[in-house]
Amino acid sequence: EDRRGIGLLFGDSLTQQSFQLRSGGWGLELVDLYAGKIDILNRGFGGYTSRMAVEILPRILSRFSEEEFERLEFITILWGANDAALENVSPQHVPMSEYKANIATMLDLIQQKTEKVNRNGKPQTTVIVMTPPPVEENLWGAHMKEQNKDLNRSFEVSESYGRAALEAVTEWNQKNKREGSAQNVFGLNIHDAMMKVGGKEKLPELLSDGLHLTAAGNALLVSEIKRLIQEKVPSLSAESFPIAFTDWKVVLNVQ
Repeated sequence: EDRRGIGLLFGDSLTQQSFQLRSGGWGLELVDLYAGKIDILNRGFGGYTSRMAVEILPRILSRFSEEEFERLEFITILWGANDAALENVSPQHVPMSEYKANIATMLDLIQQKTEKVNRNGKPQTTVIVMTPPPVEENLWGAHMKEQNKDLNRSFEVSESYGRAALEAVTEWNQKNKREGSAQNVFGLNIHDAMMKVGGKEKLPELLSDGLHLTAAGNALLVSEIKRLIQEKVPSLSAESFPIAFTDWKVVLNVQ
């Protein structure tokens, strides 16, 4: 019986493009890392915001059977790059307070579906909420200028939305701890990890157009996911999972 796990990637274009070959997408890195162990599902929606996300997440989760929820090992949440579009400049803008509430709503929706699932002694489904990467304004401004549009993102605003996402995780965990509910929910600060590479000067090496990831940016993001797993949920590391099907030597009775 093939009982491989499931990993769900949920986000905007930064998740949708995580399966891009040409930029060494972070999602493809996870596909490779967990090959034969966990199936990685990409549910990335380019241009979408957290306001749209809370509408579509119930539909995504409703397609999982109870047996699939038992095998759901982790979910990544990466929203905010579009929410942080500048007010009065972009129709994508979502106020920060609403964005923060939407992150909490996503966690509530996931908890409602996963908390009563019997995972046969395994930890509950892990949820990793990532901050958006920084915005490199010169690159993104040039990208916008090519379309005869004004700059509609800023480094500072994007950074503040990332902080709001991490606050949402902290507050959600505190609330659930008080209510006696154990959840594996973690925040992951991708913004700060990228800034540590070399500040704003190095961002063009990590961001192809000032917003989306280069191969180096993808590599950094997936290394941060692996680091968090190693530190916080070592049972989720790829080495912890057996191959989900019978080894070929056993099938052919090879000694």
